[in-house]
Amino acid sequence: MTGWKYSFERLSKHKYIACIIHPKKVVCICGKTIKLNRKWKEDYLNHHVQHSGYKANKGQRTIYNRFQPVEQKEHYRKEEYNKEIKYDSDSVEISKYIKRTTAQFGGCHRIEIVARELFSHLFAQKFSRKKLNFKQKRQLNCALFAESVWQIDRSKKSWIILADKALKDAFNDAPIFTGLCEVMSDAIEQKMKNKSNKNLKYSEEFTNFLVILGGISSRALDIFRQNLEGRSIQSIRMLRRNNNKYLTNPELCYENVAKFKRLLDTINYNGPIAAMTDNTKLKLGLRYSSNLGSEDRIAKSVRAYLLQVPLPAFPPIVIALILNNGSDTADSILQLHKQLIIEIVPLLGLHILSLESNGAITKFQAQQSISKIQTNEKLIVKEPDLNINFSCSIFDNIGPQLFSSI
Repeated sequence: MTGWKYSFERLSKHKYIACIIHPKKVVCICGKTIKLNRKWKEDYLNHHVQHSGYKANKGQRTIYNRFQPVEQKEHYRKEEYNKEIKYDSDSVEISKYIKRTTAQFGGCHRIEIVARELFSHLFAQKFSRKKLNFKQKRQLNCALFAESVWQIDRSKKSWIILADKALKDAFNDAPIFTGLCEVMSDAIEQKMKNKSNKNLKYSEEFTNFLVILGGISSRALDIFRQNLEGRSIQSIRMLRRNNNKYLTNPELCYENVAKFKRLLDTINYNGPIAAMTDNTKLKLGLRYSSNLGSEDRIAKSVRAYLLQVPLPAFPPIVIALILNNGSDTADSILQLHKQLIIEIVPLLGLHILSLESNGAITKFQAQQSISKIQTNEKLIVKEPDLNINFSCSIFDNIGPQLFSSI
């Protein structure tokens, strides 16, 4: 293996070198001090000599043209630049450096030298990490670590710091991280006992995080589980099916509205409710279900039917997700409104005050058709001075129905 081609001997033979101060600083024969870009490399000196204003060969010469500088002894140079540095382990400055540096080890041979020893067939000329695959990079790092003079062991200290922060309640506001730590601890304990991880307990916050992650990308959830711990996508789907809030039937039916009623009972709410519907385009994809019919059609949109309590921070609740091909009619929307207001809501004692839509013509026509339904009572407000003439139907066991478009 050849050594580093730039050396003291090579640089000292340069035509325009008067004196070498140290590996990265020399004196030209014109008397100017030149800083080099790398140790013993003459590129910057050559740039200086080739400059149009360089006059070392013209006019009055400097003293360096008459006398050669005293040659430095090789052993002095080696002692000056290659001496072994020893530090006191209790030094405050060294402790600060260790905490600040990202390095794990040091003091070994140059990386290109070690790489050429290991993979001589890859680096005949220039070294580059891009030529190495993952396994070769790992082998190179292990060789550098083995030849290193010093190593910084942070492995144990980081766990001590983490445990100390946990004892001081630093992670009380991070329930997802706490849940992950608990699962990882249980998984390691199960592994030490040669048991499977099937019966691990997951916190609610950590489970919700996994559900959201799986909804974004099942591949991302799989990578997360490979490196850490977590529920599989099959386990998450089973949780959804067993959840009483999960829509087992996507159609508008009594059971879905009854779940909303049970939610209101838990918070003791018996006030007005807003109903709304909208048609949303589906994201392109392919899903298989054994419940699919034989209509030979592809759903392009889904009609979402929602109920909401008009209170701050109360989210809308989906009670139906009806697939369609994007060609809803006013009559089909009217049938949904009738099914909810006339058939389902009176049985549960809900008070739907308004039916809202986004102003599309089909939805507006459906609202008009609902307002024309004959009822025993009507709410009428007339104020000629203010040009107000308002009326709406009052349905039995429900109350007045208002309509709005947003």
